[in-house]
Amino acid sequence: MYYSMGGKVSSAENLSEIASYISSKIGFTLDKEIGKGGFKQTFKVITKDGSFGALKIYNSSVISERTEREISSMNRCAHDGIAKINTIDKIAFNSNEYLYLIEEYIGGGTLTNRLAQGIMNSTELICFGNQMIDIIEYISGLGLVHRDIKPDNILFRDEGTRVVITDFGIVRGLSEISLTPTFLPSAPGTHGYAAPEQENNMKPHENWRTDQFSCGIVLSLCGLGIHPFGSSQLEAYKAISSFGDTTSVFKESIISSDYSAIQKMVEVWPVNRFRLIKDLRLAWNS
Repeated sequence: MYYSMGGKVSSAENLSEIASYISSKIGFTLDKEIGKGGFKQTFKVITKDGSFGALKIYNSSVISERTEREISSMNRCAHDGIAKINTIDKIAFNSNEYLYLIEEYIGGGTLTNRLAQGIMNSTELICFGNQMIDIIEYISGLGLVHRDIKPDNILFRDEGTRVVITDFGIVRGLSEISLTPTFLPSAPGTHGYAAPEQENNMKPHENWRTDQFSCGIVLSLCGLGIHPFGSSQLEAYKAISSFGDTTSVFKESIISSDYSAIQKMVEVWPVNRFRLIKDLRLAWNS
């Protein structure tokens, strides 16, 4: 089981109409909607040369510093496991200005779709895990923490094996001033995947190990078919946010599996997780 927290664009924003308008203006053909979040909507488009692209449009009322950081962070990335931005522009429509991106189209579906078919076998899981570790290492090397690693934000390229992480909407740059006020009880994130330090807005403790925790949750779902902290999103959230224990079902499953590294990845206290990425990689492949 997994927990999906897809938001909805405000009903006041008809982004489908705007997508059609943008497509016609730049000579593209609008195909279909492929994603929807709290502040943006994504559409599959056919470009002038007949290839596919992903048109991402932001709600006109939420163009903020967080949006700018999302785009800036993705632009800094040059990794096969992170979707590339080809165009950044704005367009006026009905007296409002909309920011839009043209990203490369990732056509192999989401991990959410993949999990609906069942868990991965050992060979698939090890390969998938190694790619996730490589991407997290790359992101960390740029001083970034993704903070929203979950099945909805993990895509596959057309051949179905190469992994791509998307949606940097709540990315944190460790060298930048945090956009989350210190007095708030929690930072942005998806309950059930966000690490305890993220759920409790413990900014000094957010680093690559925050993404390691979320990755561990995902790997447990992929390889064991269970969430380490509960059978419902609410149960998992309560356990994680209170620095609680993993379930007995998870403990029994992990003992009888070949994926013991997951147990350390989902330790609730960051200091108890893998300190170095090379140690995580070694444990994952042992």
